[in-house]
Amino acid sequence: MQNLWIWGGEYFGYREGDSLWTHDGKHVGQFQGNEIYSPDGYY
Repeated sequence: MQNLWIWGGEYFGYREGDSLWTHDGKHVGQFQGNEIYSPDGYY
């Protein structure tokens, strides 16, 4: 698990494997390399 913050320093959530999660546990994206796609596949 890797914690992630936005530019302003506010905690956003975390990366677990290739999945992106908000601080409250909502799945909001999928990493493919350095790019992030929404759960439905949109860039």
